[in-house]
Amino acid sequence: MTPATIVSLLAAVSLLAAEPRPWQRIQVPTVSQAAAQFRDPPPEYALTVWWFWNGPMTESGITRDLRNLREHGVRSVMLWPYYGITFDYLSTTWFERVRYAVGEAKRLDMRIWLMDEGAYPSGFAGGKITDPKLKMRVLGEDGVPIYKTSATRNVNRPGFPKDTVNSLFDALNPAGTRKFLELTHEQYKKYFGDEFGKTVMGFMSDEPSFPGPPWTDALADEFQKRKGYDLRPYLSKLRDPANRLVRADYFDVWTRMYSENFFQILSEWCARNSLEYTVHLCGEEDLKTLIDLDGDYFRCSRTVAIPQVDAIWRQIWPDSTPDYPKLASSVAHLYGRPRASTESFAVYGNGLSLEQAKWVMDFQFVRGINHFQAMEYLSDKDEFRLYFHPPDWGSSPLWSYFPQLANYANRVAYLLSQGRPAAQIALYFPTTSAWLGDLGAYRETLKIGRELLDRQYDFDFVEDDGLSSVLTSKDGALWNRSGQAYRAVIVPPVTALSKSALAKLEQFAAGGGRVMFISHAPSIIPDRTYLHASKEAPSWIARHVVKAVDWAGLPASDVAFATPAAEIRYLHRGLADGEMYFFFNQSAATVPVKARLAGKGVREVWDAVTGTAALLPAGGALMFEPYESKIVVIRSASNAPKWTAPAGRLAQQIDNGGWQLQLDGRVVDTPLRSWSDLGKPGFFGSARYRKKIRLDQPAGLTLDLGEVRYAAHVKWNGKDLGQRAWRPYRWSLDGAAKAGENEVEIEVSNTRANDLAGNPARRAELEKKGWLRNSYFKMYEKFDQEMAPSGLLGPVRILIKR
Repeated sequence: MTPATIVSLLAAVSLLAAEPRPWQRIQVPTVSQAAAQFRDPPPEYALTVWWFWNGPMTESGITRDLRNLREHGVRSVMLWPYYGITFDYLSTTWFERVRYAVGEAKRLDMRIWLMDEGAYPSGFAGGKITDPKLKMRVLGEDGVPIYKTSATRNVNRPGFPKDTVNSLFDALNPAGTRKFLELTHEQYKKYFGDEFGKTVMGFMSDEPSFPGPPWTDALADEFQKRKGYDLRPYLSKLRDPANRLVRADYFDVWTRMYSENFFQILSEWCARNSLEYTVHLCGEEDLKTLIDLDGDYFRCSRTVAIPQVDAIWRQIWPDSTPDYPKLASSVAHLYGRPRASTESFAVYGNGLSLEQAKWVMDFQFVRGINHFQAMEYLSDKDEFRLYFHPPDWGSSPLWSYFPQLANYANRVAYLLSQGRPAAQIALYFPTTSAWLGDLGAYRETLKIGRELLDRQYDFDFVEDDGLSSVLTSKDGALWNRSGQAYRAVIVPPVTALSKSALAKLEQFAAGGGRVMFISHAPSIIPDRTYLHASKEAPSWIARHVVKAVDWAGLPASDVAFATPAAEIRYLHRGLADGEMYFFFNQSAATVPVKARLAGKGVREVWDAVTGTAALLPAGGALMFEPYESKIVVIRSASNAPKWTAPAGRLAQQIDNGGWQLQLDGRVVDTPLRSWSDLGKPGFFGSARYRKKIRLDQPAGLTLDLGEVRYAAHVKWNGKDLGQRAWRPYRWSLDGAAKAGENEVEIEVSNTRANDLAGNPARRAELEKKGWLRNSYFKMYEKFDQEMAPSGLLGPVRILIKR
């Protein structure tokens, strides 16, 4: 073998070793290939539960936790140091225990994610950032740089306060990021780097931010280099609206430094080590908060393997339906990332039901999120730990039902990670206008986005950098790095749009693409600077200014309903030989639709609850139960079973009275009513209902329990029919029912909300003990009060197939 051959082989091996894992790149499988892993997806796609290390974390305790999680359907965990741990974060003991956990996870075929901080926000290395030259600085009111940090929580600080004792490092300084890597990531690598990209999936940063206008030593010189003028004379006047153009230049420079010197360095380290990097910022749901704390969502996220948002204290809820999860999915689509993530449920309260959790999931799934992190599982549940920011799923009466949610989430996340995104509309996101103080453009953007979704027009957000340097104009479309084609771009009434972005839009329009400037053209056209920007828009724009969205001018939607159904959202991804649609009914109403879907072939409904498939009825009729999701797949051939008509016609109404109820140690005969009405407002756990029911004929019947708060397990004539954790609460009685007298036993479980919300004496006791101090109790108290009513409320019915 010649030396040249050896070199070639080594190069080939090196290239093979560097090839991304399947979950780290865009995959476009055939329908059959996707179906093969749909029922039991690889654990890399699994729902990731935050595992709170908040006690002694002995080896036996670590094994106990992982076994319990695995037995309840959890295949992936986020390891997070939390208040109450009995040894120091980043100590030798810490790394040895984490190494043991990695070994146990490997044995159980589970995956581990690592939080990169000793609580939050990321960037103080558990208090080990002590060099003053590396500490965070901002501009004071007078424009003079001062040392100031965002508040931090240190897992080893007595009382777990959020204060400024531990400083974040200067995230604009690459030396700070390298020091952070040295103290954290590199140490993990020493202990179990051989499991990187295998058992260990990656690192997460949590809520990095600045408490004011950022500053670093190199900023003035960098500003001079990029903008061609001196920033220093303006520092004391940056907050003056008269200097908004200089302020925009300042934002333009520091956000680029932030992207390159913090997020990009962390992303590249992870990529070199076969890991993924994910991070969510502060205030993704509100642009003013977001730019004040982090400057620019897209710049922060563009190098991140898995862009992320979070949903805490109910930003996302049936009465609050913001579309900001699309920020993460849009960045992922734009830059060719296969996944977008969410951290959800912190401070949603002890009363969060699995149905509500599924609703929050589906709300984000249909907006392009396909990697889901769920708060939380406490290792140590003693004393105050349950009350900091629940829910703790492991202590919930619904824990035995959790596998349903986990299996559902695993299947949906897997499927939505396959194929290419298919939205044909790009909606411009006006970060740069917000830098100039124009938040009206943001509000108009959200309104346009909402109206697009209400009319079943899906879209991605794109921003100035994306238009300028990422999207490629070809064949009447703008192509992103995911291989997705935008055929229309809607620009809300913005103040600013860069010269380079406008040039790309002009090229796109000339090639046959549709561009709509709503209301007016931008009035500030920056090239190198905002300070010296042109105030005159190019003449070609005038032909594309419209008063409102021209619906007839948009590309035809992939989904069209025969009658309007604004409650239904959809997501479309293209597979190698078919199409995949995810639908979600956001409303509490039953919604029937007749749908026309783009794509030719056999149409199937894939059930993510059971992992099975069936043929869609001819004509495209879809019936959406309250909060129901459906997956429709179109392919050229089908091996799915024949469609079975759902139960629907009422066969028998069950008497509301005469139920025997075993509740909190006593047995009563009662009609169906809430446990609060029965004198048990503080009870949480499970209760059993029994009743004898006479049937004339047993064939083709379904039991429907009506309203259940909040999960039910049914046995019919002693046969276990299984559990249901969300609507519709229905069970087939095939093989269990008989003519004549039958006996039904229903175990109903509520949530932990009643622990405090239904028990004032218990609350007073905990307040006296101090267990609610320094917690988020005041935030989630009102949520739990809403969830206190519990039990089987009915009406209970027997349905027969139509």
